[in-house]
Amino acid sequence: NYFATVPAEWVELILWMEADRLGTLLEALDQANLDNQRDVVKNEKRSSYDNQPYGTAYLELFALAYPKGHPYHHPTIGSMEDLDAASLEDVRNFFATWYAPNNAVLTVVGDIDETEIAAAVERLFGGIAANPALPSHPDLTITTSLGGEIRKTVKDKVPDPRIHLAYRAPILSSPDLPALEIACQILAGGRGSRLTRRLVRQEQVAQDVGLSVLPFVGGASLVVGSATLRPGADAITLETLFLEELRGLGERGPTPTEMERARALIESEELALRSDPETIADQIGVYATLLSDPERINRDLAIYQGVDAAAVQRVAKQYLADDRVILWYEPVEVS
Repeated sequence: NYFATVPAEWVELILWMEADRLGTLLEALDQANLDNQRDVVKNEKRSSYDNQPYGTAYLELFALAYPKGHPYHHPTIGSMEDLDAASLEDVRNFFATWYAPNNAVLTVVGDIDETEIAAAVERLFGGIAANPALPSHPDLTITTSLGGEIRKTVKDKVPDPRIHLAYRAPILSSPDLPALEIACQILAGGRGSRLTRRLVRQEQVAQDVGLSVLPFVGGASLVVGSATLRPGADAITLETLFLEELRGLGERGPTPTEMERARALIESEELALRSDPETIADQIGVYATLLSDPERINRDLAIYQGVDAAAVQRVAKQYLADDRVILWYEPVEVS
């Protein structure tokens, strides 16, 4: 996902730069700049994952939630060993295979003339050769059931114990996903949510709490949650109360007030996103690339507004069940 935000009068310059990257990068790719970029990615991994408190949580959750051999089991950024093993030939072959006009989506949003943009794209990208032999994507097929509870404890240099949870969920195109996102809003969306009210404000066992959906186009998405233990509180109590709240939404469903609040929060978020050209372009590109449906962006708000309380209760009961990943981080003594 490459993007640039520029004044409208510079759009053709950016299109030229992107076309130049797509069409001629292989001519400039040598061992020296590969090694340079390898170091950049290693530093990104250190700063974003390895050297961040709880920074490896998603890597752990993905490895536990998806079986070995599944494309989601391992992180996109790879391990240090993966990065070291990538040869110049590997990188050149990868680029030649996947970086082709017939495997790309280009989105332009802003104060532009559509006819002029289309002509510029044709002029700048039209001469770049397509790849007539694009490989098929790997099989992502997987059930939404984990088949039971998976637990792991990681001892790391973290300030406080923290629980992370993951549940497999339906894919991006599923009609169940918007209902599940509303369920997450009711459970963890702001100070008035069930988890925040119970764990942080009433019982005071957590410093913070979160629950959200990571939508994927194939296989299974993930619902991920976390809560940091308040100093002096009991970890078992925190976990028990967290799971009670998830189970309670499935058993009793949301109240009318909760549904109204969740819809208002989602509407506010959607309208805020629509005020940012960069976010609009990104969302259109996602829907075009993953669903072949760029117009989905214009239906999103109506889709969320059409979700009723019964649907929220059903998906909470179905997907936030006992087959889950529970990952605890515990501090280690630093000498």
